[in-house]
Amino acid sequence: MEAKKAQFKFSNYTIPKFSYDGLANHDEGLKIQFEPSGMYNEKEGIFHLYLNFIGRQDNLNNGVVVDANCVAVFNFQPELPFNEIPDFFYKNAIAIFFPYLRSFLSTLSLQANTRLILLDLMNLTDLGDTFKDNTKCINNLDGKIS
Repeated sequence: MEAKKAQFKFSNYTIPKFSYDGLANHDEGLKIQFEPSGMYNEKEGIFHLYLNFIGRQDNLNNGVVVDANCVAVFNFQPELPFNEIPDFFYKNAIAIFFPYLRSFLSTLSLQANTRLILLDLMNLTDLGDTFKDNTKCINNLDGKIS
């Protein structure tokens, strides 16, 4: 059986906004929160994954150690109608981007000369349904935002 090539590819990413307050307690780990959403341009086949990543530590005043707003861009070739985006895309897009976020956070904490933040590997497939529910389509073929 021959493997089928995916209809999408990871194009690039940015982390245009982030904050880092350092770890107050070196023995305590971070409690991780992901808030995924998306925007798909049906006419161009460009999908933007918006991922808000929040890492908390209970003993800080507001608890937030890291807050990063990330944008990952995927291209669909050929362009697909919004309702034909496969479910495995939503289950895997965050996992495809996650190593870049891990690298960013470890480099940030290393350059800040604080305790190194090294996120564990994670199974992120459970975020797929939330991601899909928080995705909208612009420039779709019928001209409506959905």
